[in-house]
Amino acid sequence: MTEDLKVGLLFSLSGALAATEKGQYKAALLAIDEINKHGGVLGKTLTPMFKDTCSDPDVTAKVTEKLLEEDIQLLIGLSTSAGRKSILPLLAKHDCLLFHPAHYEGAEQHPNVIYCGPLPNQLLFHYIPWLMKHIGKSFYLIGSDYHYPKEMNNVARRLISQNGGEIAGASYHALGEKQFEQTIKTISTRKPDVVFSTLVGESAQSFYECCHHLNFPFPIADTIISETDNQLIDPRYIAGHYFCSSYFSSLNQEANVAFKRRFQAAYGTEMISAAMEHAYNSVHIMAEAIQKASSLEIGKIKKHIAGLVCQAPQGKIIVDQKNQHLWLHSHIGQFQKDGTGKILSESAGPVKPSPFPLKGTPEAYRNENVEASLSAHKPVITELKKAASFFPYYVTYFDQQGRLLDLFQPEMKEQFPDDPLDPGVSIWATDFLKHTGMSKAILKKELSFSLGSDHQTLSLNDWITVGIPIFSENELFGALGVFVRDNQEFELELFISLVKALKVVAENSVSLFQQSKESKFLYELLHDVTNDLEEALLVKKQEKIIYTNGLAEQLISEKDKLMLSLYQENFDHISYKRKQLYKDQSNSIYEVYIVPAHDYRYLYIKKLSANKKKQKKSREQPLLLPHIAGSHPKLLEAISLAKTASTNSTNVLLLGESGTGKEIFARAIHNESTRKDKPFVTLHCATLNEPFIASKLFGFGDGPFSGGIPGKFEQANGGTLFLDEIGEMPAELQAIILRVLRQKEISRRGGQQTIPLDVRIIAATNKDLSQEIAYKGTFSSDLYYRLNVFPIELIPLRERKEDIAELVTLFLEEFAERDDQESKTVSSEALHYFMNYSWPGNIRELRNVVELAYELSGTDRELHLKHLSRALSIEHKPPEKYEWTKVKHLEEIRQVNRLKEREDIMEALVRFKGNISKSSKHLGFSRTTLYKKMKEYKLDS
Repeated sequence: MTEDLKVGLLFSLSGALAATEKGQYKAALLAIDEINKHGGVLGKTLTPMFKDTCSDPDVTAKVTEKLLEEDIQLLIGLSTSAGRKSILPLLAKHDCLLFHPAHYEGAEQHPNVIYCGPLPNQLLFHYIPWLMKHIGKSFYLIGSDYHYPKEMNNVARRLISQNGGEIAGASYHALGEKQFEQTIKTISTRKPDVVFSTLVGESAQSFYECCHHLNFPFPIADTIISETDNQLIDPRYIAGHYFCSSYFSSLNQEANVAFKRRFQAAYGTEMISAAMEHAYNSVHIMAEAIQKASSLEIGKIKKHIAGLVCQAPQGKIIVDQKNQHLWLHSHIGQFQKDGTGKILSESAGPVKPSPFPLKGTPEAYRNENVEASLSAHKPVITELKKAASFFPYYVTYFDQQGRLLDLFQPEMKEQFPDDPLDPGVSIWATDFLKHTGMSKAILKKELSFSLGSDHQTLSLNDWITVGIPIFSENELFGALGVFVRDNQEFELELFISLVKALKVVAENSVSLFQQSKESKFLYELLHDVTNDLEEALLVKKQEKIIYTNGLAEQLISEKDKLMLSLYQENFDHISYKRKQLYKDQSNSIYEVYIVPAHDYRYLYIKKLSANKKKQKKSREQPLLLPHIAGSHPKLLEAISLAKTASTNSTNVLLLGESGTGKEIFARAIHNESTRKDKPFVTLHCATLNEPFIASKLFGFGDGPFSGGIPGKFEQANGGTLFLDEIGEMPAELQAIILRVLRQKEISRRGGQQTIPLDVRIIAATNKDLSQEIAYKGTFSSDLYYRLNVFPIELIPLRERKEDIAELVTLFLEEFAERDDQESKTVSSEALHYFMNYSWPGNIRELRNVVELAYELSGTDRELHLKHLSRALSIEHKPPEKYEWTKVKHLEEIRQVNRLKEREDIMEALVRFKGNISKSSKHLGFSRTTLYKKMKEYKLDS
């Protein structure tokens, strides 16, 4: 074996899920080792690439993305639905495959997931009838208050009812609940034959313990706890109670005995849970599917995995032909006094998976929320039906979840009599719709086509399907599906034009619907809010008054000269926020703050007192987070994170290019914190290559009460030490800083006293420290993890250009205040240049350019292009785009996709000046994929 095949392993070795997932991780590694000892897969060695998901769905998504950026396409792991759902968009985006070794509630069939754990039907269809036959027909249901236990209990209810049983009561409890005395008393009064439990974790442990101490007389039937839980629950508490699982460690069959022997040799124990066996099986299923496909292409692996048969420790298991779930065994057992399980009954063979249990098959599955979705989309569907009445093809409508809501031409069913086209059918749950243009449009959020054999179903072999995504406020709202028979009379050029027209009509319909729904509410809200303003408010569109608040109406009724002037003046030429001063007939001065918004101009009018001077916030008030200018969502997110950081003393790492305002954020965090009255000390790490570094940091002489000079750490004691450009810190100094952070004390050079430290560290860097650690070895990983407790990323100015106008105005006001002058404005031409420059130096460069232009403008009250000539030089020509309207033949569709992708790559490479990391991140590719595509499109020269 000369090459390796990297496989991503996603398990939690820390946090609440570690107890379950550590065992799964070990089982997966054992399977990988077994496969490699037998020659690997297609001559390749399986190499595990592990990421700790820390029992957190957000962390799961982040570490998964890192794996996928390394071109790893095969993933194994995750024990919860929350973890799985957090990465579904990434699986679709990168077209990779997750083997998911966990029981879950069902009602899902994602094209990029192989579900390797049991479904409710595989456990309960055998379990409930057995309990009713051997124990009794009256059940009390108790569970933890989240989705999986509730769905298990819903299935149990249906089965109990179908088999003539009854529900004596039910209760749900918060995750982690430990007090069950009152609940046990309630259950005792109901006198059920069986207590059916879906409690999890600490709640399950506490419930069994409480039942034992209260001599609870009723048998408990569980589906969550397993044999390995005897390490967490005293075996005395669970002895005599029942449980159901697809796998028992005590199974006495050759495959399981051999499995336990290998596990014992590797890890020193034979106690194996069902979750661990599922992880072990997942690896072997993946390997056999690759071997069967003779390929590492995901499409081929998915095609050959259907129907795959494997010999697992629990017995023969099968990958279902249609739904990507496994046929698994069902075993019923009773806990013994030593915590092991005695098998009482088992299914005759593997049980068929039914992920959509309401009607038994995914094709017939109708989501219970369809009616609510149909109601929400009905006004849009009504308008679209009118608009599409001219369309000579079959049109369908799907919501953003991929549920079919309407057929615009009911006669379409006659074309596909044997295929599911009923409202409510999920696009992911039927082979008929799974590979259409509509499924691609919903996943990729772009206009998409499928041609003939692309559909992977004979029903659509002679058809073209087109998915038209519909957006509302940049979010996917739904999708139109168009079915076109592929024949000689089909004119593609006309069809493309009709599709584009239909897309425009669809989005206009959504926009009008949203506006009509919101307009009344917004008007009332605007009226309520603006009447509490201290300023009069006028809203103008060209020379028309659109809205006035109470104060403005009062000024108008007084026939104020200023208001008449504002009535007549046209403000359309103002394209950024600005303030202007006006005088009325009595020489009173009014400040009018003009805020442009699309075609509207908001005029806030405030009377100034005669001697009022502007407050000098930068000189007289401490800088706080609300003072940071800008409204870009990512900037506001950073401010929100900084606000959170200010409430504690956790170390903060500010990440961002030079000039993005890292020191401003550091000062604002300090000023908002409880340390605001203590020192804020800055240390520029890039300058620490001079002699006497230790003296500069730690001071020299004796202690603080005996003379000498304090160093930076001591100066910052009680307050904040800002380590700027931490990535430039010399290696020898990193060890010293790390030691201080660990010990929280220093000694001056030449001094004998130890000085305790209480210093909050805020560090900043323009480097990717993880790369410095991994590839250059220039930064200490221990120091990085000490500093990177609370990271905050500041985006470059080129990614928040909508904030430029506000920043320019802010700087001009600052310079005018400094010179005791009235503030200057910026011409629209100059602002256009500001907006189209790339600003490699970010806000620092913008401020310098504005200051230079301000000085060059002299007595002019407005900055013009001539004042920028010495600071900026811009040529802005938008790149040409390949238009769909140029397509003439069907075979050109795929070529258009390639040309469009090549243009996108070229544009990104030009935008980021050939930087592969930034270009790949912008395009949504890994670095390796980008290199391959550059080579493919001959862009690597």
